[in-house]
Amino acid sequence: MSVSRGGERHIREGRPIELPRVHDRYNDASAGFKIVSSDNVAFHVGRCYVEAGSRVFKDMLGAGEHLAANPEISLTDEELETADILTVLIDLWYGHPFPIPTYDNVFLLQRTLPLMRKYDCPAALYTVHRAIKSYLLEGAGPLGCFVLLADLEDVQGCAMAIQRAGGWQWSAGESLVDGCKKGATTTSLQDHVPGASAFDVTGWSKALFMAVQPVYSIALLRAAREVSGSLIGKTDWALVANTFTRLMEPPTSKT
Repeated sequence: MSVSRGGERHIREGRPIELPRVHDRYNDASAGFKIVSSDNVAFHVGRCYVEAGSRVFKDMLGAGEHLAANPEISLTDEELETADILTVLIDLWYGHPFPIPTYDNVFLLQRTLPLMRKYDCPAALYTVHRAIKSYLLEGAGPLGCFVLLADLEDVQGCAMAIQRAGGWQWSAGESLVDGCKKGATTTSLQDHVPGASAFDVTGWSKALFMAVQPVYSIALLRAAREVSGSLIGKTDWALVANTFTRLMEPPTSKT
């Protein structure tokens, strides 16, 4: 990450780069602060939103060396600081709602969480946490909520998601639907198992399995095994959720 006065040409790794493309919505150059994403998209953001939204940025702006009239921050992390991820964070700074988690967007939304931690954005994290649980209660797909709540280390929230597993299953088209009929199985780890419950860990793709915090996957797998012996057929997901919560309790110390 580098900080410079507006109007200077950017140099990265000793080479000039193209001027950034301006974001479609955050395009008011008079906003007073510019953030350039790692994929070279410029966001013009009000300084008050930046300082209120991120303690790290606030501290940087308060340091004497960064008191430029129109400061610019260029971000370089190609995993966390891309334009699509920054858009979610800046939208939260401006009071826009966090997107409803779905399987199509959950991996993107998941990457916003470490960005919020990196730049110390407690209000954004709080808003995200509340929004996910609210969406879950309103009937949003429970698996996407489970993935994010696991990253937020919310065991009770994950249990709420498990309780709502219901008829959510993988369709043959790699999407989650409520109550689809069981289809053909697959042997590829890159794919989900069609017809498997969304909370059948053995039916997850490799990408999904790698995305979920390991202890949450293990607890879910163990809980389902204890309840029904397998995840084939009807499963009492409320009982699975209770067992999951018990398994996630910290071990008691032996005296």
